Amino acid sequence: PPPPAVAPPPAGQQGKARVAPFIAKLHKMVCTPDTDHSIRWANDGRSFIISDTGRFESEVLPKYYRHNRFSSFSQQLHTYNFTQRAKSSCLDLSLEYAHPLFTRGAREELQAIKRGAAGAAGAAGGGGGVPSGSPRTQPTAPAPAVAAAPEGPQAYGAAGGTEEADSPALGDCAAGDAIQIRRILRAHQQRVANIDKQFHMAHQSIRMLMIRICEKLALRCHRPDASPMDKARFSKLAGSLHLVRNEVAAALKAESGPGAGGPGYPGMPTAPACG
Repeated sequence: PPPPAVAPPPAGQQGKARVAPFIAKLHKMVCTPDTDHSIRWANDGRSFIISDTGRFESEVLPKYYRHNRFSSFSQQLHTYNFTQRAKSSCLDLSLEYAHPLFTRGAREELQAIKRGAAGAAGAAGGGGGVPSGSPRTQPTAPAPAVAAAPEGPQAYGAAGGTEEADSPALGDCAAGDAIQIRRILRAHQQRVANIDKQFHMAHQSIRMLMIRICEKLALRCHRPDASPMDKARFSKLAGSLHLVRNEVAAALKAESGPGAGGPGYPGMPTAPACG
């Protein structure tokens, strides 16, 4: 007897591309409310924000991937052409990543996210309709040679478990990825420089405030109607305040350079002697 006929797959599943494991896990991780303490969607739903990299490494990454290294996770993002959005304030330590096809509520577009330039070409041609075992998937022309990537734990720079089949290889990093990484490094260096500058300005403001407080308190110690015993006490207190004021002013002058800080500099009136 002839073999029974096999029903064809549903129309919606014919030629359906497979979502990369890294992208599928990333989407699940961002959509899970339990991980909102360290990773969540942005308000517009077109990017995701990592607000606490420490907890993200120790609590979230091990649940979804076979490692807990943020550097490996970031490398994967750049391999899949995610871009990091710049922050308006250098004090914002969170990280925000975006991809045109990685948006909230659009899971059907995840299958078009591919690695590197090859993924972009496949997405543009509507790829995914040919089975992986078909001869049509073989390239018609030899691909350009790339440097062999290290295998095993060396791909992530540490001993132990490795990422699954879609782990990034060093040969997959194109020149554009290297340029993007250098831009991110320069942006982080600029943030550190801005934070150092703001800390220096805040330190100077605190010292100037201490100088003004000492001067005002020293002025209040000048009381002609006080008794001789009180005058002696006020005079001793005023001397201590002047001493503190002069030490802070000298430190401010040494920190800011010549012409800034020190007794009698503009904007800082010197309190008269008491007693």
